[in-house]
Amino acid sequence: MAKLTRQQATLHAEACELLALDRELTPDERLFVLDNWQESATSRNTLDGAFFTPPGLAVDVAVEVTGHRIVDLCAGIGALAFACLTYGPRGREVVCVERNPLYVEVGRKVVPDAIWIQADVFDLPEGLGRFDTAVSNPRTARRPAAATARPTGDAASSTT
Repeated sequence: MAKLTRQQATLHAEACELLALDRELTPDERLFVLDNWQESATSRNTLDGAFFTPPGLAVDVAVEVTGHRIVDLCAGIGALAFACLTYGPRGREVVCVERNPLYVEVGRKVVPDAIWIQADVFDLPEGLGRFDTAVSNPRTARRPAAATARPTGDAASSTT
């Protein structure tokens, strides 16, 4: 478990209190949770390698997203999904895929308008249909070693 600063721990606790409320969160409360719920507050973070998308970056990505059906792969607690729904056209459908059950639970509270699926992105359930755009925090993407691009020509010259 990563050590949080005193301020981070206090804000994380406030975010947890909001998540425990037996009502729908307001937009400001949702933003507060997205800004302050710490993925590093549990030991699962180390195992999952989670790095949540900062809300500001999520907005930058969302304004470039096109289409009606969006899938957020490795959605975390839904920062990208929230931004796609908030800053995109009305009526947009966002499907969030996340394997960590705690993140899905938090995400459902923070982004209730999205469809949440607890699954590994490499083992998606059938019948999801087609999506116009897929989004993901770039740090969550994994590529097989054979797919790693290597520079060629002058850029490949070594300094050894």
